[in-house]
Amino acid sequence: MDSHREINTRIMKFIVLWILFLWACAHMEAPKGGPEDKYAPYVVGVYPKSKQTQVKRNFHGVVQFNEWIHDRVSLTQVQISPPLKRPLKVETDGPYLHIYSRDPLDTNTTYSIVVSRDIKDLRGNKLRRPFQILFSTGSNIDSLELEGSVDLFDSYKASKPQATIALYPMGSNRYNFQHLKDLYDSNGVLDTIPLLLKELPLYTTQSDTAGLFQFKGLAPGDYRLLAFLDKNKNRVPDIKTEKIAIAKSDIALKDSLAPQSLTLANLDTSGFYPRGIDILTDARLAIKFNRPPFQPENFLAKHFTLQLEDTNSTWSIHPDLYYWDKQMQQMVIQSDSLTRDSTYLLNIPKSLKDSTQVALDSSRNKIIFSYLPLPDTNDYPQLESS
Repeated sequence: MDSHREINTRIMKFIVLWILFLWACAHMEAPKGGPEDKYAPYVVGVYPKSKQTQVKRNFHGVVQFNEWIHDRVSLTQVQISPPLKRPLKVETDGPYLHIYSRDPLDTNTTYSIVVSRDIKDLRGNKLRRPFQILFSTGSNIDSLELEGSVDLFDSYKASKPQATIALYPMGSNRYNFQHLKDLYDSNGVLDTIPLLLKELPLYTTQSDTAGLFQFKGLAPGDYRLLAFLDKNKNRVPDIKTEKIAIAKSDIALKDSLAPQSLTLANLDTSGFYPRGIDILTDARLAIKFNRPPFQPENFLAKHFTLQLEDTNSTWSIHPDLYYWDKQMQQMVIQSDSLTRDSTYLLNIPKSLKDSTQVALDSSRNKIIFSYLPLPDTNDYPQLESS
């Protein structure tokens, strides 16, 4: 009996010790004692190597850090572009981060995986900048790059939040991307303008602690550039709760471009409308808006109409000239048919939108004004010298 008890006791001790060992392995903690570690972890190795081609469609990548990293790595901290139907699978093993694709990658496609700077070591130190893995499932790899900076208001600069920077494809090229299939309408038609508040971006990257960002491995094409603080980690901007910045104009990516600059702010979701008209010289009218319009240079004089403010009048004309005054941020039309001291109704094209694709308020696209042109300097009588 005593021998059986002794055996049982030893078995119980072994089981307890084994459980404690497993618990210790499952809960990694920084070692006690010694100087405080304030140094950020950094990458010392990666597989596949940078710009490797012919990578298998069932992807398995490995990132090795100089020290053990925390085992709590969320799916949002490792992103792939172009996006897949299902998120990546990530696992940690000491200093190694393993990355798996749940869905087969597309053939002959350049991919970029961005490892967020939210990755931490066991002391809680974050990466100083995001890390990118660039590879292709085909024999070629896209090579265009785009860089820039994201600025914050002073009240946010101290916390150095990480911004998500996104590129959305424009035009008919959008039909080439699998992640946009759910946005087709009942007739199989896809909008050529990105739905910024609904669709996932084609390419994403993140800013570093200085607000700088860089895209690599981009394909030629037309894109819309956006930055936002992705608080809810859904990769889609939320205009109600997140700071957002949209580039002033779309990007035609064919070769290297000048660095892009974005400033995050609360997005104005009120209506988009004209504030009024300023009468300039030479029969020119300057139309001002409450927010900058999007690509106003694409409009023509024929898109505007002028008519006398008379309920019995059907007379209307198109301006002789239209252009976008970039320096003053105003639309300018010119018409030599305007008559002094007459009242006119100007119709602004309803297709006009602001930079967030908010359409012009259709109830406010008409402006009534009296044409009292500024006198030309030649109209003043000459003064006699005294």
